[in-house]
Amino acid sequence: MAEVIIKNMKKVYGGKTTAVHDVNLHIKDKEFIVLVGPSGCGKSTTLRMVAGLEDITEGELYIDGKLCNDIAPKDRDIAMVFQNYALYPHMSVYDNMAFAMKMKKVPQDQIDKKVREVAKVLDITPLSNLDAKLRNQMRAEIIKLRQSINTTFMYVTHDQTEAMTLGDRIVIMKDGYVNQIGAPQDLYNKPVNLFVAGFIGMPVMNFFDGSKLLLENGKYYAQIHNAKFELSDFQQKALKANNQQPCDIIAGIRPCHILLDEGELTAKVEVSEMLGNEVNLHTDCEGDHVVMVIPTMNLETDVSMGKTIRFSTQPRLIQLFDKQTQNNLIWYDEASARADAPVCKAYNF
Repeated sequence: MAEVIIKNMKKVYGGKTTAVHDVNLHIKDKEFIVLVGPSGCGKSTTLRMVAGLEDITEGELYIDGKLCNDIAPKDRDIAMVFQNYALYPHMSVYDNMAFAMKMKKVPQDQIDKKVREVAKVLDITPLSNLDAKLRNQMRAEIIKLRQSINTTFMYVTHDQTEAMTLGDRIVIMKDGYVNQIGAPQDLYNKPVNLFVAGFIGMPVMNFFDGSKLLLENGKYYAQIHNAKFELSDFQQKALKANNQQPCDIIAGIRPCHILLDEGELTAKVEVSEMLGNEVNLHTDCEGDHVVMVIPTMNLETDVSMGKTIRFSTQPRLIQLFDKQTQNNLIWYDEASARADAPVCKAYNF
């Protein structure tokens, strides 16, 4: 496989149920692209259309510059690994692994060598059925495999940890639409909307409903409950460029960006999970469920169940989502964004 270009690809079942909406994607030669999203979001259907296992209802698929809409799967020079076992039940594991090479009349000594190499790497088990320790090991093996094969990869998962660790770029899908495409760290730092922000990152981002964006004396502030944060220079620049008016927002703060014993926000500890180098606190902040990841080094505050604690964050790390559209007021570029692939603005932290 080489460069893959998907133009306005759509999949409709039965003439009325749209599983994939107008997907546009340019995958570079030797790039590792991960499609991620909840069950039923259209990621597997997209992959199956690229492999030729599903017909493309609308749009165009180019592989290495060649239009492939009507080319049979066997002639696309694509290898696909299925989520389920997809084995021939009357064959041994060895024969299942060797079958495709036998059909291509590869010499037996080469078949035997390749089968044994792959069996050693994969331990002949599907990734989704592995325990946590072996699953981490297999992610590392996939990265090594990618480097040795040096080809283009499209990988589908619902596990955002896999997506973040494996992908050069990640395609986040929901309800058949692409919400955002970007490098893992860009998606983590610059989510274009509320869905992406809540999907990428573990533990998930905290959301404070009922927050407000204020404009006072030419400066923007985020008000979260009784605390008011003067936003950073790059946030001010972005909001002014859009002539953003004061509005109701949903403020987002990642658990690892919370600072203990600072600021005016208070929360009551409901659950305290001690994990050695850090403690995960599940708290209630005036009705908002807030998770905090706090390093245990030099931790002197009593964070046991029932205790009330103070916390804050750096204003530049607060994500600001329009309450109506759920788009990120800093990173979403409405003028240049397409419905299937919003574009992030290039403001620097």
